[in-house]
Amino acid sequence: GKRLDVDYNPQAVFDRMYKSAAAAPSVGLEGKRGSVLDYMNKSLGSLSTLVSAEDKQKLDQHLTSIKEIEKRLGGSSTGCGAFEDFLRPEMASPRPDVTLDLYIDLIAAAFACDLTRVASVQMSAGHDFHDYDWVDPSYSGEFHSWTHGIVEQVGDSADREALPGAAQRVAKAMTWRSEKYARLLTKLKAIPDVEGNVLDNSGVLWWTETARAHTYTNATWLLAGNMGGSLKTGIRRDVKGVHHNQLLTTIASAAGVNTTRIGDDVYDAGTLGAFEA
Repeated sequence: GKRLDVDYNPQAVFDRMYKSAAAAPSVGLEGKRGSVLDYMNKSLGSLSTLVSAEDKQKLDQHLTSIKEIEKRLGGSSTGCGAFEDFLRPEMASPRPDVTLDLYIDLIAAAFACDLTRVASVQMSAGHDFHDYDWVDPSYSGEFHSWTHGIVEQVGDSADREALPGAAQRVAKAMTWRSEKYARLLTKLKAIPDVEGNVLDNSGVLWWTETARAHTYTNATWLLAGNMGGSLKTGIRRDVKGVHHNQLLTTIASAAGVNTTRIGDDVYDAGTLGAFEA
């Protein structure tokens, strides 16, 4: 497959997603489009008279979702000047408290219209330098430092907190993250699909790169959706040191990808049978 670069601008993601439907061949997307919704209405209006009532409901729901996102992104303006307000000047990186909901809504809209069947959203770079002051205005510092300050091994003694208050701060930040994960699941569950809903036919994986300092011991990964009945749900498994690439291979296999390995050859091949239905 082709590697896609990270895009920090929800407006650019929106434009790329709907460019084929919104842009006339001879003009740029922002030149004469007026509104993405106008073009979508023109292209889908005739289609709605040919489909079943159930499919028409899906089309209407999708158009409503597009309109909602378009308004929040600044409508059909020639750019998203307000996006500069999302950035932290010292890092030139978007604030997730502002942009994450937009990315979640874009993913849900894309899945609803089958524009893509694979999407990813990253809450931060490998080192999360956000201070999460939107969770608690009194917070300062950065998430990355807090995670290192939670525990410190002192010889054979029990762990102790190396940075007072770090554990509470990390817990609050992770609670906020989990709420965003739940929001995406809720959005996908609300979209009807051929059988059940989009969440039923998807696999939504949430994970963090490390568990404790720079180790993978006891890393927690959450997987929602059963991918059309291919995966078990409502279970918890300790895979006891199995490399995480096998979970990725399990998901790929459930999606119909014919592969026995994801990642470097040094890691184990195969799937995790404990999660396969």
